[in-house]
Amino acid sequence: MRGLAEAGHDVTVISHFPDKSPPAHYKDLVLPSANTLMNTVDLQHFIKQQSFYSHISEFFLLLEWGIDHCNATLKSKALLSVLKDRHKVKYDVIITEQFNSDCMMGVAHVLQAPVIALSSCAIMPWYYDRYSIPMNPSYNPALFFGQSENMNFLERLGNWITHHSFNIMYK
Repeated sequence: MRGLAEAGHDVTVISHFPDKSPPAHYKDLVLPSANTLMNTVDLQHFIKQQSFYSHISEFFLLLEWGIDHCNATLKSKALLSVLKDRHKVKYDVIITEQFNSDCMMGVAHVLQAPVIALSSCAIMPWYYDRYSIPMNPSYNPALFFGQSENMNFLERLGNWITHHSFNIMYK
């Protein structure tokens, strides 16, 4: 974002992490610090003994975090100021982290701007169809199921069920 601003583009950033020395053309809109939303992942949750239903509990945990983040952002003064000025300011593109929530897609729709969605990890199962990315869970491992490409028939079946059921549950 700094590079875009330094190149002369007007950049508005909504985040928990304001730039301490922003360049010209760079505007920070700060989300309120929410301890429940940041730096609270206890990795022991993911290291515990894996069971048959571990991937299901991980799905619901990530879904809950996504809803919490989305609600905090959508109710923030930072986003409300952007939405309030949407008739005065035209956004050329929305760049967002596409992790476990779709809420910025709604904001992009309201702002009538295209989206560049980035992910710092493997994408969630429900994004493949949306972005027209081929995903065949009979041989591509589903994110939550934890298999390799070398699956036997029952693992492939479980992988297929996991991928499609998580898509349905998310929707």
